[in-house]
Amino acid sequence: MRLIEEKIKPYHPWIKHVVASVGTAGGGMMNIMATTGGPHLANISLVFYDFVERQKPSMEIIAAIRHDIADITGAEIKVEREKDGPPTGAPMTVRIIGKDFKMLEQISEQARQKIADVPNLVNLNSDLEARRPELAFTVNRSNAMLTGVNTATVGNFFKTAIFGTKVGTYRQFNDEYDITVRLPQEERTNIDDLYQLRIPNMAGYAVPLSSLGRFEYRGGFGTINRVNQKRVVTLTADAEGRLGTEVLADVQNRLGTLDMPSDYEIKYAGEKEEQDKAQAFLSRAFAIALLLITLVLVIEFNSLMVPFIIMTTVILSLIGALLGLLLCNLPFGIIMTGIGIISLAGVVVNNAIVLLDYTQKLQERGMDLVSAAAEAGVTRLRPVLLTAGTTVIGLIPMAVGISYDFHTFSWATRSESTQWWRNMAVVVIFGLSFATILTLVVVPSLYVMLSRLSARLGFKTTYTAQPAEEPVRPADV
Repeated sequence: MRLIEEKIKPYHPWIKHVVASVGTAGGGMMNIMATTGGPHLANISLVFYDFVERQKPSMEIIAAIRHDIADITGAEIKVEREKDGPPTGAPMTVRIIGKDFKMLEQISEQARQKIADVPNLVNLNSDLEARRPELAFTVNRSNAMLTGVNTATVGNFFKTAIFGTKVGTYRQFNDEYDITVRLPQEERTNIDDLYQLRIPNMAGYAVPLSSLGRFEYRGGFGTINRVNQKRVVTLTADAEGRLGTEVLADVQNRLGTLDMPSDYEIKYAGEKEEQDKAQAFLSRAFAIALLLITLVLVIEFNSLMVPFIIMTTVILSLIGALLGLLLCNLPFGIIMTGIGIISLAGVVVNNAIVLLDYTQKLQERGMDLVSAAAEAGVTRLRPVLLTAGTTVIGLIPMAVGISYDFHTFSWATRSESTQWWRNMAVVVIFGLSFATILTLVVVPSLYVMLSRLSARLGFKTTYTAQPAEEPVRPADV
């Protein structure tokens, strides 16, 4: 730990606090060797200055620290950032499932070697603990049955002889002491002496232990993990410098060539499992939102053609949203990008509703189709642009990271939270802008073309001419 503390001293200009603890492990802004407690474990928590007070992102500092302490021998070191949000597991979580623990150990080691050099894969770790040597006594069941001794009797005899069994309590004043019966130490440390022991059978006769089985040295199991009552060895790793989905895709390609026995399988969990659930939920939410919007439009306009035209603006907004992500060089995040797209579906249809509703009102007043569409575009241009413009302007600070600190009454132009919210802001800004511009051209054009097509097919809509509204005179006010 002192060696690690010396190696992170060059990074103190960006670090506000350094908290080190030996003999335990805990959470922090960045953890080194974070796991359960124990005398062989230690933890260093680094608290960085706010992003506006340092000129270097925390991920770059973490990557540099990981590189500097990677050459420390005799220790397993894990460097990771603080976990945000609900627990989702590691970006790369591979579960190897099977029956035989020895085979699982071999397969996990082969898998570990295959993916160890995947680009941008860091903190590769396995939950398989090293085996501990054990001295086991294997009972010969045939001999035990013939001599009238069962395995439970042998096990209880060994427990009493070696570890001892509590047979009573000795009390002195207010203190209590357990009375334990077991063999003297000189008689329970030698295998030859243990073979001389005699175990009583069901008839009360003493049976030599040497006739019931034999001792053997073997490797014992560490921690045995199970998922759905099946033995599992899990490999976990983090992604740094690339999206976790891209790193996981490379891992899947390499493990696809792994020679696996028929009754063993590989499953991927962790962050991918949570992303799949989120993607399925957001997809259903998007479909339900479109269905409800279409249902309301059909009831409002009493037509199928007009809702179809209005829903084309959703497609236009998707095109703009994807173009915005490409121009800003941002990844397609499942959560925030999905939320932005769902919100767009309810916003961009407003402009088309305003245009087509006024177009139909003008047709009811006696205007022809083309003149009504052109007049509606001119009249509703200002409210359409104002509605879209206020939304876009309101999201610009979120997209560029500008915020106001009410504690210090100062403006901040750099914020790490922007990395999380920026995707949603960019999607809404570009999607709404792109859809608004094309809505003024595409929606009236589609309405004119489909109206003429329906008229040719015999589905002509007749509008009853209504008298123009009389202007309000000052004397009537």
